This record gives sequence, structure tokens and C-alpha cells, in this order.
Amino acid sequence: MHKIQMPPALEKRFEEVAGKYHISKDGYWLQFLEFFEEFLDDAEDYFYALEAFQSFERGEEKTIPFEEILKKHGLDKESKNSSD
Repeated sequence: MHKIQMPPALEKRFEEVAGKYHISKDGYWLQFLEFFEEFLDDAEDYFYALEAFQSFERGEEKTIPFEEILKKHGLDKESKNSSD
């Protein structure tokens, strides 16, 4: 468990909000940590996507045209027309 010391102004706001909404300080911290975990998940997703995009820009990733994917899976117009 890590201990942090909040600046006095932030500590005061924290206590006011916890009191106003009748949430214990521990409960408030747990809610904050859940929110922070979601933030970390989003940050990881963002950086993963950024890394993939940069790899694509450098030409390190192979791309497949959408039409080719449709054709491969029989979803293009020609395949649909031949099955009618």
C-alpha cells in the first residue's frame, strides 16, 4: 500500500466531497482507484493503437484492401450476384 500526502487544498476538497455525498474516505478512494484503473486501461489502448499506427506509417505493417477481404469471404457484389 502506498501512502501519499495530498496538498492541504486538495485534502480539504476531498473531505468536503466525501462528506457532502456521505461517502467514507476509504469508499471515496476505492471509487477513485476504480476510475483510475479505467483511465489506465484507456491509456494503454491509446498507446497500443498509436504504436500500431506508427508502425503502419513506417511501412512495417501489411495492409489488405477492404474489397479483397469482402471477396475472400464471399461478401462482395460478384459473390452475392452469383448466389442469387
